[in-house]
Amino acid sequence: MSLVPDQSYESTDNNEIEHKHEVIGDVNVNQSKRNVDDGDGDGSVSVNQAGQHESVIDQVKSKLKVSNHVEMLPCSSNWYSCMISDYNHNDIYIYASKSIIILFNIKTRKFIGELIGHSDRLTSLCFNKFNNQQCISGSCDKSVRLWDIDSCKCIAFHQELHRQPVTFVATSPLVLNLIASADKEGKIVLWRTLNNHTDIIAPIANTEVTFMCFSPNHADLVAIGYVNGVLVIYNLISKSIVTKISAHQQDVLSIVWFDNRVTKNMISGGSFDTLEYIATSSKDKTIKIWKQIDTNTIDKGFSNLAQLNPIKFSSMVNEKSANQQRSWVTLSWSSTHNPQYLVSSSATYDILLWNLQDLKAKPEKLKGGHSRTVFNITQANDPAPKHNNPKANNKYNNRLITISLDRNMIVWENCKAAFKIPGLGGFVYSLDSSPFNPNTLAIGCGDNSIHLWNPMENTDNPYECKSVWKGILSKVTALSICRHVIDGSLIAFGMDDGRVGVYNGNSNQVTMFPSGHKSEIYEVAWKPAKISQDRTKESKLYSVGNNEIYEWDLDNLDKGYLPLSHYVKSGFSGKQKSDIAWSEDGERVAISYSDGTIDIFNKHWEFVAKTKSHSKLVNRLKWNPHNSTLLASGSVDKKVIIYKLSPVAANQNNDGEKENVNSNFEIQVLSTFTGHRGSICGLCWSTSDKNLIASASGDGSVRVWNIETNECLAVIRGHDGRVFTVFWSLLDPTILFSGGEDQTVRMWDYTNPVFKPSIAESNTITPKMAPFNNIVKDSNDTIKPIELQSNTSPNSTSTPNSTPSSTSSSPPPSTSTTTTTINTPSQAPPKKKIIIPLTKDIIQKPDVKSQLLPLTKYYLGKLSSNSNDQYKDFIVDYGNTANNDNETIPSIESIFLDKCDVVKEQIEKESLELLKIDDIDNYLSIHMWNGNIKKALYYIIKHGKLTPNAVSLSMQAGKEIHETVCYLYSQQLVCVGDFHMAVSYLLLIGKVDEAIQVYRKSSHLHEAILLAKSRYPLDHPVVLDLLVEWSDLTSESNPLHSIKCLLSCLNKENKDKLFPEILHLLKSIKSSAKISEIQSLIENSI
Repeated sequence: MSLVPDQSYESTDNNEIEHKHEVIGDVNVNQSKRNVDDGDGDGSVSVNQAGQHESVIDQVKSKLKVSNHVEMLPCSSNWYSCMISDYNHNDIYIYASKSIIILFNIKTRKFIGELIGHSDRLTSLCFNKFNNQQCISGSCDKSVRLWDIDSCKCIAFHQELHRQPVTFVATSPLVLNLIASADKEGKIVLWRTLNNHTDIIAPIANTEVTFMCFSPNHADLVAIGYVNGVLVIYNLISKSIVTKISAHQQDVLSIVWFDNRVTKNMISGGSFDTLEYIATSSKDKTIKIWKQIDTNTIDKGFSNLAQLNPIKFSSMVNEKSANQQRSWVTLSWSSTHNPQYLVSSSATYDILLWNLQDLKAKPEKLKGGHSRTVFNITQANDPAPKHNNPKANNKYNNRLITISLDRNMIVWENCKAAFKIPGLGGFVYSLDSSPFNPNTLAIGCGDNSIHLWNPMENTDNPYECKSVWKGILSKVTALSICRHVIDGSLIAFGMDDGRVGVYNGNSNQVTMFPSGHKSEIYEVAWKPAKISQDRTKESKLYSVGNNEIYEWDLDNLDKGYLPLSHYVKSGFSGKQKSDIAWSEDGERVAISYSDGTIDIFNKHWEFVAKTKSHSKLVNRLKWNPHNSTLLASGSVDKKVIIYKLSPVAANQNNDGEKENVNSNFEIQVLSTFTGHRGSICGLCWSTSDKNLIASASGDGSVRVWNIETNECLAVIRGHDGRVFTVFWSLLDPTILFSGGEDQTVRMWDYTNPVFKPSIAESNTITPKMAPFNNIVKDSNDTIKPIELQSNTSPNSTSTPNSTPSSTSSSPPPSTSTTTTTINTPSQAPPKKKIIIPLTKDIIQKPDVKSQLLPLTKYYLGKLSSNSNDQYKDFIVDYGNTANNDNETIPSIESIFLDKCDVVKEQIEKESLELLKIDDIDNYLSIHMWNGNIKKALYYIIKHGKLTPNAVSLSMQAGKEIHETVCYLYSQQLVCVGDFHMAVSYLLLIGKVDEAIQVYRKSSHLHEAILLAKSRYPLDHPVVLDLLVEWSDLTSESNPLHSIKCLLSCLNKENKDKLFPEILHLLKSIKSSAKISEIQSLIENSI
């Protein structure tokens, strides 16, 4: 078997048994409102072959995998899995969440990284017993992966040996680098990672393996638990079943094989001999201790020494109700710390300590922890010498880590819960905080809850979080905290079933409004209201859902909702509304639509202005809290646009009096930010700096923009999936919170240098535009706003469509109008593309769009777009002549210097920039200049980024390298399912047998036969084997066709083998005509 380097994968869905329902719901959410596309986000994972050195380029590419957040509220662990957590002696705890492995440092209480690479739900993981910096994982994607913890990368994997989802992985404590993985059809793969050798065994075929445990006493033995309750002891050397026990009535959930050097003369009822003892637990809610029968050999089996019933000691439940609920009993044991205790879960939520020295005694309980079923218990103790005398320490003081159905992870020390980390069980849709309680962050989550997180209040436990779920029976897709002094504890929320509610933090009560929208709610917003002298106020709330906006009155719950069309009469009904936003002073409200239009109204719902700068649905609107004339919008077209609403002098009538026209405003587009590669899902202005705004996108990133300097200040990556919401801290001006599809809320310091955008990423600003709504006069001197389209078709006329200035009807336009038709010019011949422009005055004005060098392209773009020589003082050098106070840019003159190292450094920096933006073809081209194509190909292959262009250019590196690149590219094509092109590249380098096997393994047997017949003689063994295989596949569906296949490959050597098969197939054919036809064919063959 060949173990190939890992390719890039997108992680997928939820972590619970209900994960299919969760994902289906969230897909509908995105289709209905958010319309979040995947874009071209940087969510992929590149991995290395084992033993390769990580270079500077690797560090750039692996930034995404190392956690750069300040704090994180994580996604909860996977449920109903036998072993999805483990601990090493470096204080690193790992657990599975969806398809991701999360790394947590117990000592520092920080999440330090994530292992991303599986494409489906993780089912099992563990640390390598001989290398604490390596862990192994198995998944429903049928792959087994070996990870390096330090680099957060997958260093090897196999994914073709299992045909069914992997159910369990384990490593041997006695055999160096031996990994075993099992699947649902009972197949077990033994993988020796040092030489990449694999063996496949199946002690009980077609029966799912639920647990495996290597013997700590014999290197050749492993215990295997099955879904039918059977326990098998298997010998890996003789490849035979040593003993088979009908251990339980249902699934074996956990196995502990005791180290007989520790348990000698310790287990109650045992003997002084070093016998083998095994503990098992099952879905039948029992724990059984098994003892070796024969003192000399285990071939004679095991006897049941004791049966423990945790259901009898489960808190707050009687035996009858405990038997009715779905329970999970798991085991944990430490050979170094308090080995006289076996730790288990109960039928409910207790942690039980069973004294192995007195199995009849009542177990001790660890209380005050979980509230629902416990799935995994992990021993997290420091390494220490094994206790030869277990009575030396009778008090249980082991450190345990448990995960549960209540989505909490608890660390236990000295039988008490030391600290608790809650987990989120759904997509994070909305974040908000109140100025009256700025320490608390409200989280609207897809797990039917509102979470109140206090990350900055308690530094000892930054994961302190309260969950509100009573009365909330659906996903919370939007929330907003009231900004009134009186009602600062009110949190309005909307759900995906269309209902709207309000949570009162003071009374801890949830109030639901009657009726609601027909589908998911995209946004809820409070109307800012000024408090009158008698301390009364309006409590108006607005919700957006199923393309409509409803108004709710908290003081009149029985009235239900009021459609917004009640206020806005003309041109409002029928439009698909997407968002609503009130200015902080309550004087203006903005409403967006699915066609990219934005309407502005005053507080009396009188029309003020209109704009359409977006080409697609507008997802988010946000007014600047410092300046109520500044509005930001984010759209599915991946743009963030900043507008300024400016008043225009009112017109005077014939009597010299000013007319009161509400539409005397113009909307000026100040900036257009186009750096995101996915839909804009969230916006938030800084609470301390009026010029800063943050945006969240479907490309998995959060960006911070400065609207005054038109700069991108930070590009924050770290989420695994789309980011739905972003919120700026009310306490720290550098702190941002974000949440999204990976079911986490992350706290960032955007000033962290790792988030500084590259030069290519920061060059994403569209210059300022002219005012969008120009106020002009028609022939009747009526003021009318003119809507200017941001994206004008070449075939459109130069006269834009006019829009009524108010809800009242407008006078007809003048009949004398002038129309200018713009003809589409013929396509000009393409400009000559220059690879390195020397200066803008040499040869020709540089065409910046055609530049190959990203750094040069960026700065030449600045020079060519600024006629005021703003950048003339930039130091242009790659050497040591740069001024520390100025920005350094690529030197045009550096190519004239007699310094080879300067030119080399210039090429190196340009190539690094190309790698950052994944421009692989140009990265290869630039390395061809200095003849270092081998190095470039090495990095491209290492990161799994081969392209057809790279393969063709590899010929310049020599025949041997070209053939290697062709072969690796064919394997890359196989991974993505392009089998036909993979075969073509294999044939290009003469690997006919490998090409045939690609077709054969991908179930393209017909193509494999045709290829084999076209390259080999008809009696070649490969052709004959394929025909026999084709015959086996068609033996039941078409026996006649199967017989013809066998006859076509019949010869003297195989006739004795094939004739019985032909006669067997003849029995299934009842047609006499077909039998006669076959007989004649047989006679001709003979």
